[in-house]
Amino acid sequence: CLLRFKDVPSDDPIGDENYFVGRRRLFQAIVQGKFKEELPLSDVLTGHEFTRPLQRLPPKWMVRAGTNLIRRLAPGTEFRLNETQPRALAV
Repeated sequence: CLLRFKDVPSDDPIGDENYFVGRRRLFQAIVQGKFKEELPLSDVLTGHEFTRPLQRLPPKWMVRAGTNLIRRLAPGTEFRLNETQPRALAV
């Protein structure tokens, strides 16, 4: 697992600077591993789950446009943004 956070000291300051310079990125998370048992790829999900409701979302039309675009690029993506524990998951 690799985690990088903008403006947080690390053991690779040059790599961090190269990753964040000139971009509006705030963090990077990379996870690599191996499943302990074989399973169909259709059972694997990627995405984000949040423990609190999202705040200060853009206007509804903008959220809808963004989610529609993502659904076209990644069919099967599920968005539940207006719940107490929002999530965006893709197969």
